[in-house]
Amino acid sequence: PEQWFSDGFAFGLGPLRAGEPLLGTDAAQPLRGILTRDAAVLDPAWRGLKTSAATQRDSSALGGWNRSGRTLRTPKVTLQTGGLWYLVRGAGRAYAVVDSHLIVQGPLHGKVLLEWNGKADEWQWIRHDLASYTGHRVHVEFTPKEGELAIAQVAELAGDPRPTTPSNPLVVEAIRGAANPSALAEALHAQFKRAALAMADGSLAAEKQTAALSELGDFLVRRRELFLNAEQERGFLAVSAPLVLRRAEIAAQIKAESAVAPAMFEGNGVDDHLLIRGSAKNPGDRVPRRLLEAIGSGRAPDYGHGSGRLELARQLLDAENPFIARVIVNRVWHHLFGRGLVPTVDNFGVMGEKPSHPELLDFLAGRFAREHGWSLKKLMREMVLSRAWQMESRPADARAEQIDPQNLLLHRVNVHRLEAEAIRDAILAVSGRLDPKLGGPPVPVHLTEFMEGRGRPSSGPLDGDGRRSLYISVRRNFLPPMMLAFDTPIPFTTIGRRNVSNVPAQALILMNDPFVTQQSQVWAKRLVSNRNESAPESLLTEAYLAAFGRPPSRSEMAQAMTFLKQHAAAKGSAPTGLLDEALWADLCHVLFNVKEFIYIN
Repeated sequence: PEQWFSDGFAFGLGPLRAGEPLLGTDAAQPLRGILTRDAAVLDPAWRGLKTSAATQRDSSALGGWNRSGRTLRTPKVTLQTGGLWYLVRGAGRAYAVVDSHLIVQGPLHGKVLLEWNGKADEWQWIRHDLASYTGHRVHVEFTPKEGELAIAQVAELAGDPRPTTPSNPLVVEAIRGAANPSALAEALHAQFKRAALAMADGSLAAEKQTAALSELGDFLVRRRELFLNAEQERGFLAVSAPLVLRRAEIAAQIKAESAVAPAMFEGNGVDDHLLIRGSAKNPGDRVPRRLLEAIGSGRAPDYGHGSGRLELARQLLDAENPFIARVIVNRVWHHLFGRGLVPTVDNFGVMGEKPSHPELLDFLAGRFAREHGWSLKKLMREMVLSRAWQMESRPADARAEQIDPQNLLLHRVNVHRLEAEAIRDAILAVSGRLDPKLGGPPVPVHLTEFMEGRGRPSSGPLDGDGRRSLYISVRRNFLPPMMLAFDTPIPFTTIGRRNVSNVPAQALILMNDPFVTQQSQVWAKRLVSNRNESAPESLLTEAYLAAFGRPPSRSEMAQAMTFLKQHAAAKGSAPTGLLDEALWADLCHVLFNVKEFIYIN
């Protein structure tokens, strides 16, 4: 139980011992049987688990297997002969994960997948030929098909395993000692009674002859019509009814269908060899798992049988280790102020830059870890309520600008541009099209006629259904031009600090992108609907408040009115018809192109 891993409760809270009862969910069959071998057994209450239709499926052959919440995993071992045998009961599937590589669609590595059928009350050995992977590390992941599944052993054998159905020694003993059919009946009766009494007093799993007695007990339970008359059957069902009812009440709370997020399966950690000069063909001594000394605190903990990820996380977050708190605080500062206290947010080492305010960094890191309880919300609230964050970008003192032209000492706020996702979301918010709903399936990316390539998916709506950019699916070969123009990283690796460019492509995107044009029209329609035609000034004020968080100045108001009148004249509209939707769509498009819309001052 310490070395096998499960991603849910489909196989119960742990393995069962031979002699333990197998409970059912049917009132007419409250006992499914008695377990005859130590094994992991599928609980029928969890058979209906499935992922929702919105969940993205694995593209390989595994995509057709219902695995989430129903998988049991072995420890990771090194194959010696490649002949794996599984002692199982029922129908199931096995996926042998070699060297932690996920299988991909195609003809290669098809042998790592295995399916079998079997009877619910009959143990059988299943062979999995992995000879091609001898010398490689492997672990096996088991999932059920339909019906029951129990897994008793996984063994690596050069030959065939011993038979799974030897004669029951207690039955053999009864046969050998019987001189006639009457004596045989009495002897069998005595053995069945012995098994029944062991079940009654709970000692079946503790008996020395557990396997033999369990087989007799399983026979009794599965074929109780041979041993109980109608009255005894009714009494048995009456006694078991409260247990079946309570199990059904608990099972009804199971959420059978749900969405699933990608995650790493817990497994056992393996100490690896030091590779001499980095060559995999020249391994040195094994190196015990441990955290890097440069960022560790104290001696390494006992990582146990598992992967050690939990112990590693605790070691990183130890009160004596300020490194992680400093990194997180610096990243949050970078996102809020446009520049980190340590500018190289991805490099806190000797090759990175030194902090501009080391005492402030330590102060915030200490409060974040100890007083705020690692709460990012409390950390961000403390930063944005500070005077440093609330300053404007224009220097209050000309002398300060001469002394600190790069603003390293934070005598003002640095002007910084919104990220690509925030620009798109701001456009949707101002137009009124933004859908603030949380969660849900990703929206396919909108594809222009110029976005071609292998594996081209179906195109999504131009406005992404109004969803935030967070919910637009990311396809590495089909990234939206608007996102790329505003420096969204190509998703090949993690990026702590994005590039911030100021190139003509950004102005061209805001002028010509169909999405920006569409949202200008949506915004204009919302502005002019149900308005007094004689008061365009009020609409201009509303538009400026929405776009920039301030009313227009006198000069801006005059320029906007001139723009509307000239456009109305050019289109042949009467001077009084200034609430034409097309006029305001052009004006809204102009406001989206103002630098103030995408820059924070």
